[in-house]
Amino acid sequence: MNDLALRLLWRLTAALVALVLLAFGVTLLAHALDAAGPVALLSQPSGELALRLDLTALPMRMRWLWAGIGLGVTLVGLGFAWLASARSTASKERSARVTLSGSSRSGLYGSGSVTVGMESLHALVAHAAERDPAVREADPVIRLRKQGWMLACRLSVVPDASIPEVTARVKSALAETLEGHTGLPVVRTDLDVQVFSLDARTRVH
Repeated sequence: MNDLALRLLWRLTAALVALVLLAFGVTLLAHALDAAGPVALLSQPSGELALRLDLTALPMRMRWLWAGIGLGVTLVGLGFAWLASARSTASKERSARVTLSGSSRSGLYGSGSVTVGMESLHALVAHAAERDPAVREADPVIRLRKQGWMLACRLSVVPDASIPEVTARVKSALAETLEGHTGLPVVRTDLDVQVFSLDARTRVH
């Protein structure tokens, strides 16, 4: 299962948990504050069970306790709702746009500026890494600093690949691609390598 599917599954799960917690918390809070009719679980003559919850008969201290529990559950539900709707930091970075300025190998950008979408740069860098025959999949994260580009990339490589050779080729390809495309230098490249058929990782800096 890829990262996109996992993120989608997590959001759906968080949304479902939020819905259940909010419904339970608000219901409990409303009954504790006598803002809703009593509900309880009763046995009917027909043998069926009916739900009936009545907190009004409890002492005021106990009612406030249940109200606090209901409020707490509601707040937890709101937290899960926020998690379900919040975008990840990586997603925000990829949808952002950066302004390129200053000097480059091809000359100055001039008095104006050039804006480029980070998503297109991520796609470009991923394509450059995946052109290597030993790389099955690449997932880069790019950040622009004053000195130049900071690049981190997760690689999935074939089992018989030589990690030192692959990482050397990929680092060179990524730097050449990003510098050639933007004119700004790559000052750091971190690679997180995972062998495709094994559950083992080696970090190369």
